[in-house]
Amino acid sequence: MIKTDPIRSDRALLIGIDGSDGSGKSFFARELAESLQQVGMNVAVCSIDDFHNKREIRYEKGRTSPIGFFEDSHNLEMLISGLLRPVINGKSKVVSKCFDCGLDRELVNYSDISSVNVVIFEGLFLNRDELTKFWDCSIFLNTDFSISVARGNARFGLNPDPEHETNAKYVKGNLIYRNRCNPLARADIVIDNNILESASIISNKYGLGTRSSPQP
Repeated sequence: MIKTDPIRSDRALLIGIDGSDGSGKSFFARELAESLQQVGMNVAVCSIDDFHNKREIRYEKGRTSPIGFFEDSHNLEMLISGLLRPVINGKSKVVSKCFDCGLDRELVNYSDISSVNVVIFEGLFLNRDELTKFWDCSIFLNTDFSISVARGNARFGLNPDPEHETNAKYVKGNLIYRNRCNPLARADIVIDNNILESASIISNKYGLGTRSSPQP
């Protein structure tokens, strides 16, 4: 296992912010980065959105396939070899982006993290089998689909009903992830993020400020 004590100084820490679509990952990552910067840490924020596969790979099982959404959306090989493993190995140069979804083509960006104390990585499915071992600390934002779907779709003017057919791919894909990987159990910290302004800790493997654990 690569996972180690989260207090260290020989390399940047890797913090994974996990959760379903619309759970508030980007917002939480920004808030966490600002808090860490206020106490003097240098922070880099990266996203799974910059590690997508090409459409032909993402849609190989069908454009509306939930299993395809979970299994094929992201370029895990590039994420691991270009970003996660280099951070773990104390490298100063990492791949911070490998794909442009708008252009549907590879677009590799490199970043120098030699002065970075913490790399915050936010995105879907971060506690899947291939990735969970890399996080020094993983945080899962637990949000009801009735809230997360409406929250996420509001940005694009899409249907807010999680039961609507247009949302089936995303809701069912997230359920496949939860059933296969149990991120609520794998995450170091689980947060109830239904209300962004008053998020609360549900479970915490570090033993502070916990309350009863949620049901998957």
